[in-house]
Amino acid sequence: MKNIPNLFSVARIILALGLFLFEPFTLVFMIIHIAACLTDAVDGFLARVLMAQTKFGANLDSIADHILVASIFINLAPVLSVKPWIIGLVVSVFIFKAFIILYAVRKYGKSVFSHSYGHKLGATLCFLFPLFVLWLDANVVISVLVAYMWLVMTEEVFIIKKSPEPNPNFKGFLFESINASEEVSNTSVVMTWIKKLLIKRAVANKHMPFAKLVVWEPWEGCTPVSEACKNCYYNYAQDTRIIKTKEFDKNNFKQTKIVITGFMSDIFHPNADDWRVDFWRKIKENPKTTFLLLTKRIERFRVGLPEDWESGYPNVILGVTVENQQQADLRLPVLCDLPIKLKYISCSPLLEEINIKSYLKDIQYVSVAGEVAKQGRLLELEWVIALNKQCKEAGVSMFFKDTGSLIKVNGKVKKVYPLFQRRLAKKLSVSNQM
Repeated sequence: MKNIPNLFSVARIILALGLFLFEPFTLVFMIIHIAACLTDAVDGFLARVLMAQTKFGANLDSIADHILVASIFINLAPVLSVKPWIIGLVVSVFIFKAFIILYAVRKYGKSVFSHSYGHKLGATLCFLFPLFVLWLDANVVISVLVAYMWLVMTEEVFIIKKSPEPNPNFKGFLFESINASEEVSNTSVVMTWIKKLLIKRAVANKHMPFAKLVVWEPWEGCTPVSEACKNCYYNYAQDTRIIKTKEFDKNNFKQTKIVITGFMSDIFHPNADDWRVDFWRKIKENPKTTFLLLTKRIERFRVGLPEDWESGYPNVILGVTVENQQQADLRLPVLCDLPIKLKYISCSPLLEEINIKSYLKDIQYVSVAGEVAKQGRLLELEWVIALNKQCKEAGVSMFFKDTGSLIKVNGKVKKVYPLFQRRLAKKLSVSNQM
């Protein structure tokens, strides 16, 4: 299964070379061209769905893209009356790319093929070149494409110069800054929107519809604190910085019903202690908005707590993550004793069967999910069923959100691809809504 995406990359190389066998703009030529372009979309999609991303596959994908782009320009240049100096511009792009590869080899001891959004957009525009020249002057189209690729590659040189370690997946200044010296996160609108979409999808349930949820992350970044963190995307990125986001100063939530916060970091992380006073102040100033928090550091709840907290703000729902019995016995007694009006428990990822029956008093609901990761750990359906039984007996709602990457059902272990994890969880019908 892991080689399927690579087969599509190889097919793209073969199809690119096949373009030399046919006259440009003939029906067969255009069919081969479109098929080659489609393989670029398919191989990336399959790599993500099958969780088959590999360094070899990423490099093969980039090589296939460059071969296809070169094939398109070489085949079309003779029939489009392209000026000699325009051909020189195209050649300059490939020379510049060769320089970048050599620069990376000199600095890191190995080549690095970029997969930034800037490069992906550039490749897409190059793939569409035969369509552009049907209506526009080829010399103008090529000049614009070359100018854009020079801009993106200049950015790549800048990133290599600034980055102490190779980072082929950087998003770039067009989309995201990776400068470690920044005190405020420069995550782009595009990347922030994608992250928030995934968070909303993970949180949404019958009582909190997707459409009514808004994500507010005043800071982001985290450090591992327990077993649940092992395959966290922040742990993978090795980004231990806790930094403010551009949303830190946001203070107007009047049109928002439910705000999700603390899912790109931990609200009670010690590195955020100085910011938490402002955090609580903004929550207090928006009493008609409900704020949903999640933490693995519930023992630090009282650090920076407002003096007027008393029995808790009525618009705060605070949840605690427990992935195994050890963390349940450590964190849930603390949660139960704290003056919080609305509480919930998140068993995500659930790594073993746990008993939380004695901790369910005053709990609003329990959320359960498996681990979503390339090397995700096993979730057994029996653990979820046992949790559901405990919640039913206590009169507490339980939502089985996601199976994770591996789930054991009726004695059989199933690998579930991300596209189908929520669907299968719903199909298993383990949730209860009290």
